[in-house]
Amino acid sequence: MQMCEPHYAALRTEIENQGMASMIPETAEQARASVITALEEAQTGVQEGPFDPLLTAVFQIYGNAVRTGGLYLLAGDYCPLCEVRKHVPAAENNADALWISGCVTAIAEHVRENGLLKPPN
Repeated sequence: MQMCEPHYAALRTEIENQGMASMIPETAEQARASVITALEEAQTGVQEGPFDPLLTAVFQIYGNAVRTGGLYLLAGDYCPLCEVRKHVPAAENNADALWISGCVTAIAEHVRENGLLKPPN
């Protein structure tokens, strides 16, 4: 499973629009470290590293896609949001946008409730 570039860009834009742009790693090395830290924290249950809303959103969407669409998504380069859009009835064909906004809104609430967004210096 791999998110397509348009959906990834839309997800990133929504995170930026909800005021969390400063929490997204700036470099590939920072992003790699964020993934490693998140995996380690998942094992211990203790969050010590910086919170990455983009990584969190991607993982949440992937998990929801597998629960909703099935394991076939793991067997190829399927974009989970393209698949949602393809399989939702035409009258509700903004499901991909709803998944993005709903996911990012939940993450923004988590960030606010837990004081994870540090004010700029």
